[in-house]
Amino acid sequence: MIVLGSLTVLGLGIVFRWQFYNIMVLASLVAVLILYCMLFALAQIWLGTADKEKNIKRFKTLLIIQLLILSSAWGFAIVTLMSTANDPEQLLVFGLSIGLISTSVFSGPIYYSLSFWFPITIGSFLALYSIGYNSEDAPVICLFGYSIVAFYSIVYFNRRLTERTVNIIRIEQNNDLITILLRDFEENASDWLWETDDNLVLRHISSRFSEVANRPAEHLAIPLTVLLRDAAASSRDRPDEEGLNQPIKSLINHLEKREAFRDMIIPVVINQERRWWSMTGKPTIDGHGRFLGYRGVGSDVTIARLSQERVTFLAAHDSLTKLSNRDSFGDALLQACQNQSGHGAALLALDLDDFKVINDSFGHAAGDSMLQVVAERICSCIRDGDIAARLGGDEFAVLLTSGNAAEAVIVANRIIEKISMVSQCDGLMMQIGVSIGIAVTPADGHTPDILMKNADLALYRAKADGRGTCRLFDPEMDRRLQDDRRIIADLKLAFQRDELELYLQPIIDLTNFKVAAVEGLIRWNHPLRGLMQPDDFIGIAEQSGVIVQLGAWVIHQACLIGKSLPQGMTIAVNVSTIELRDNGLVDIVRDALMATGFPPQQLELEITESVMLDNSGHSIENLWRLRALGVRIALDDFGTGYSSLSTLRSFPFDKMKIDRSFIGNLNESKNDTAIIQAIIGLGQNLGILITAEGVETDSQAATLQHYGCTLAQGFLFSQPVPAGQLAAYIDVRNSLAAALSDH
Repeated sequence: MIVLGSLTVLGLGIVFRWQFYNIMVLASLVAVLILYCMLFALAQIWLGTADKEKNIKRFKTLLIIQLLILSSAWGFAIVTLMSTANDPEQLLVFGLSIGLISTSVFSGPIYYSLSFWFPITIGSFLALYSIGYNSEDAPVICLFGYSIVAFYSIVYFNRRLTERTVNIIRIEQNNDLITILLRDFEENASDWLWETDDNLVLRHISSRFSEVANRPAEHLAIPLTVLLRDAAASSRDRPDEEGLNQPIKSLINHLEKREAFRDMIIPVVINQERRWWSMTGKPTIDGHGRFLGYRGVGSDVTIARLSQERVTFLAAHDSLTKLSNRDSFGDALLQACQNQSGHGAALLALDLDDFKVINDSFGHAAGDSMLQVVAERICSCIRDGDIAARLGGDEFAVLLTSGNAAEAVIVANRIIEKISMVSQCDGLMMQIGVSIGIAVTPADGHTPDILMKNADLALYRAKADGRGTCRLFDPEMDRRLQDDRRIIADLKLAFQRDELELYLQPIIDLTNFKVAAVEGLIRWNHPLRGLMQPDDFIGIAEQSGVIVQLGAWVIHQACLIGKSLPQGMTIAVNVSTIELRDNGLVDIVRDALMATGFPPQQLELEITESVMLDNSGHSIENLWRLRALGVRIALDDFGTGYSSLSTLRSFPFDKMKIDRSFIGNLNESKNDTAIIQAIIGLGQNLGILITAEGVETDSQAATLQHYGCTLAQGFLFSQPVPAGQLAAYIDVRNSLAAALSDH
């Protein structure tokens, strides 16, 4: 504005040179020129001021005063020029006034612009009035309209200028804040910023990036693609033919195509340690569309990645054994069933034998250690493509990728042999067995549920056949299962339909051949199957849990029938291992005795030696509680258990029963005869009554009588008979025995 104003003065001097004799014109133009020089000097002083913030108020005041004086000098010059000029020159002066008014619009902030606009506008009006124009003339009206437009423009442009200035200040403040935050981010955050040029060469490398990459900053001034290739992870990440794993290859493709990417997880190896980086980047483009490079952020997400992998692993694996869990194994089994390749698959259902004994004997910690050993041994017996799983508790499963039944049997036998080896866990020597059921697809099922059901059926058969073995699924097993389920359903209804009946088998006193006691044996009058023996449904009742209800019925019936027996005669019933472990057995016996009024000393409960192997202590505790009620306890099938002699030391039994397997070979096998003599002698020495089961011939009865056996039962004397026929049998038997004794 200063240069333009000075040139304007010189131009006017040239135009009005013949009027320089007019002292007023000359003085006004010289004054304007001097004021422009003073304005220039003031600007130079301001630019050289060191502390601008301190002197800004004074400078603004001086600038406004100078602008007022300058614009006043221009106003005076316009008046003097207009009054001395001819018509063409007056037109030029009028244009000059309009130009000066326009200059005020762009003179800076509003107080500067108005300081320049107001005196010039007043001088322009005075100049028109000085040559005879009044307010109704066109030049005055035009000048008035233009002055109003200039005033509005000053206000409008200054408002926009103020808004723009405020925005610039805010942007600068934000930039400063961003710079501070980025600096703090670089120094304290685990993430790092990265930037490349148009050749993808890294630049402005931060200390954090250098630390994470384990390289000096000067060694990182290389193309980012080269750094990624150098840090590519090992072959565990499925490298391609170039040695790159898929995530890094994908990232390099983005870089080469100049595409933005976000949160790309790449595996790298830094200082021989496997790490994971998360990379985000965006290409930088200038105003002409030219690629300038990349800017982005990276972070080391190794801890989060490991945690995620841990969570993912635990979601699909058993936390104790690290084998697949039931859900993930079910998915693998479903995939195997849906596979149409024709190779098929084999499912092995495993159940540990007597694992509860280890838990009860050595504690759950030892049991967990044993499960880990079992898992390791299973994995050592299968191939890499096969899957081993722990389904829960002591249940395991193996999925073989081949549906060859013969191969499955080989693997199963290998597992059985391996698991049955003695193990040392937590300093303890332990041994366990396993039973395995095998089902193959598609022969034994097309769905996971059917295949698992059939494998369980084969497992059930393996356990029934003596445990520690494997069995292949046979369709007959399924038919047997369905039949067992029908028996269970019918048995539950049998209580309501009064289909159960307690038969009685007499026990004979071999000293006089009279009836000394009876044993209650249950029978089931099935409406379709006829009279069913205990062997047809007792085992099924034990597996289903109905045995407890069935046993309670037998005990109550025995007490009820016992009331009608001759004075002092005992009635014996069998109690299964499951019943004896049940905490409610003692209450069942007590309630039956109280309800019927039957003397407890005439009720005899027969148990097997396997009861004594219950390490939980519940069975032994219940035996002592039953003894406290006055009930007699007999040891059934003596000689066939695990440790018969130690069993006798565990509890004071009232009676021992010699198993029928020894009686059958009496007088034919020297070993069996010797065992019978030893048992009878043992009973005599311990004061325990001895009963021989399964006596079927007179010679067997005579031999037992000769050896000192006091009681016997068997078909020689009587088969089990309905309770209603017992009284007649006792009368006949006792009368016959009395008649024989008389002779």
